[in-house]
Amino acid sequence: MPALPTNAAFRDALQAMTVTGVTTHYDYPPESLGELPAAFCSLPTAGLGDYVVSCVNENRTRTMLYVICLEAVAQDKNEQNYELLATAIDNLETALETTLATLANFYGYEITAGEVVVAGTAYWGITATVTIRSV
Repeated sequence: MPALPTNAAFRDALQAMTVTGVTTHYDYPPESLGELPAAFCSLPTAGLGDYVVSCVNENRTRTMLYVICLEAVAQDKNEQNYELLATAIDNLETALETTLATLANFYGYEITAGEVVVAGTAYWGITATVTIRSV
């Protein structure tokens, strides 16, 4: 079983992911967006569960939000945006499953589609809450 990576290594792995269709990747939450579609990670969170056995704990988690902004909300028609979002979710799932399998034996994610606001501008986008854990 792979050892649970540090928070920095977890972030680095997500930032290095290749998601089909994403042309720009920021190494931090951007103050504004340039070329779209664009992706970025939020700051990580870490957790420690209940002790499994006395003095030993392998119940650690790492969680991060991974965001993809596709286009400004006012563009295109709902039908086009719906298809764009559905395809982006499929592409992100493929990238996550490839990447996460190299980081931990236990992982999960939840992807939601909708509006993502960056620096006061609303974009159609998807947000994945990605979690890896040691047990």
